[in-house]
Amino acid sequence: MDQKIYDVAVVGGGPAGTMAAIGLAKRGIDVCILDKAEHPRYKVCGGGLLHRAAERLPISPEPFTEVACRNVELNFGGRQEGFVVRRDFPVVRMVMRADLDAALWEEAGRCGAHCLSGPKVCDLETSSDSVLLKTDRGEVRARFVVGADGVNSVVARRGGWSPSPLAIAALECELAVDDGTYGRFCDAARFDIDHPRRGYSWIFPKKNHLSVGLCSMVRPVSGKGLRADFHAYLKNQGIVPKEPGEIHAALIPVFPRLGQLADKGILLTGDAAGLADPLTAEGLTAALESGRLAAGAIAEGEMKREKVQAIYRQKLAEGLLADIEVSRKLAVLLYHHPHLRNLIFRFYGQAFVEKMTDIMTGKRNFRSVNLSPSSFLKLAKFWR
Repeated sequence: MDQKIYDVAVVGGGPAGTMAAIGLAKRGIDVCILDKAEHPRYKVCGGGLLHRAAERLPISPEPFTEVACRNVELNFGGRQEGFVVRRDFPVVRMVMRADLDAALWEEAGRCGAHCLSGPKVCDLETSSDSVLLKTDRGEVRARFVVGADGVNSVVARRGGWSPSPLAIAALECELAVDDGTYGRFCDAARFDIDHPRRGYSWIFPKKNHLSVGLCSMVRPVSGKGLRADFHAYLKNQGIVPKEPGEIHAALIPVFPRLGQLADKGILLTGDAAGLADPLTAEGLTAALESGRLAAGAIAEGEMKREKVQAIYRQKLAEGLLADIEVSRKLAVLLYHHPHLRNLIFRFYGQAFVEKMTDIMTGKRNFRSVNLSPSSFLKLAKFWR
């Protein structure tokens, strides 16, 4: 690699990284983005692009949308009856992450970012005015680094951050099914709360197959246990794949890393920062938003380290981190207090689901929900 000093080096070519690179390049900032893989590359993900996330994209989602779901179905405890919400626009778009990530990577290049596929970051060194990235193909130096390299972020680890306090386990599989089975699930994004216990399963219709998965909203359990839960879910739903699909596992960080998320010239974003939604485990919205905020902070801070870091910290605190705090309280209610939850849902279930859909579509945010999950009266008053 050459020895030039970039204004910004972004590590990770997923939505958080490409969003940051696009925002920086559009502002005329000299930015390079590194990804250890060549695009398109497979990414473990259910592929549900919420409306609130799609609205943040710098490109149209239409070319890589396989199915646009205007209906969402939510079920509890294995019961067949549940709640259904409908909108006149896609609540969630079904995409393959390889296609989404590749489109954003190409857009970053079109905007002027230097896109470097292949280098794997192994270590880094910080100084008072720059950060040196050490890769298996040479060194890259930049005045700032945006860490967007996922839950097992090398940038975060080598930059001195501890792991996310809570990363949950998820399994996902793309399954080819017969026309009858596909027809039963083609009209809605389906979520089944309580399978597994203190978690949920999902069925997403893709263009010619189903994406089926589950996650446990507690500390990772054994892979064997989750796989048994996965196969039990397929049986319960009457899904018999045409052929066994490959089950992919992933960790999702639903608790931000401790300490400031911008320090020593490094800004952490997306899963590298631990910004996935604690209630839904959805991470695309936070990835796109934190990437946008990182680019904006670097530009607004005029490349001055302390100013940039202060701006990014403040923007995160006022937005994403405030949302995560409320979402975590709701997650405690939903997954850890099923009896109280069921009582509330008995009277206010449809209202709750409607309000949550407003949040998932960006009509409102978690910050507008001022509640304590231990207070039934507050919950009942809010969701009435």
